[in-house]
Amino acid sequence: MNNVTIEPESEIYKGSFSLKFTPKPEDKYVPKNYDEECICNGLRLLSEGKTDEGLGYLMIAWADEDLWAGELLSYGYTANWFGENDYPKALHILYKMVDRGYPMAMNNLGTMYMEGSGVNRSDRWAKYWFEKAVAHGCTFAMVNLANMLTLGPKKYRDYCRAVELLKMAMAEDDPEAFNMMGLCYHEGRGVPKDDAQAFQYYKLGYEKGAGPVAAYNLGRCYFFGRGVDKNPDMAKILFKEAEEGGFPVREKLIEKP
Repeated sequence: MNNVTIEPESEIYKGSFSLKFTPKPEDKYVPKNYDEECICNGLRLLSEGKTDEGLGYLMIAWADEDLWAGELLSYGYTANWFGENDYPKALHILYKMVDRGYPMAMNNLGTMYMEGSGVNRSDRWAKYWFEKAVAHGCTFAMVNLANMLTLGPKKYRDYCRAVELLKMAMAEDDPEAFNMMGLCYHEGRGVPKDDAQAFQYYKLGYEKGAGPVAAYNLGRCYFFGRGVDKNPDMAKILFKEAEEGGFPVREKLIEKP
């Protein structure tokens, strides 16, 4: 989980936070060609704090319009990988990839509209791009759209469809989908309210790397004894991990369990 954090004051909808990912080396991946070798070198260098060198390698691969390189560059320009954020560069790359029908670019455009990063914040346009990405089979967009349908503005809420999207994403082993399904069971949105099921899904999401939000959700189960026996020591460990990842534990813990 150490490469997943929450930016301060990044709550998009009540209970929904923007997750940020730091560069992570692909140590176990065997590059299939020169561009992928450059990408792997770039990720390794970025993870070591060698920003200019890492960016240079990604740019080499993007010069050949490698989609993986484009995805990393566009995300990096919005997540402060290369210094200050550069949203125009990110958007330029994303639209080039959208023109080539790349689903992840559609999802990332949706995220930028949802967060208001480099564009005017718009739930309508966020949903538009998430829908297009889902239609192309993008797992990340399934989770993002389910998040909007569950926690977003009331006019967009559709709990039953959100659950179906999460099931599709869980079939692809997406960590955040398990965490979101826990929330659905916790609050009875699209499924019967069931604390034991919520705990199990939160636990799976946390173990698969869903990040600080999952650590908090699981810690809250142990803290209040929801779906599991109370365990203050375990809750403390999880809350500490969530706080280190940027989650406002103390602020949220005073809310109803």
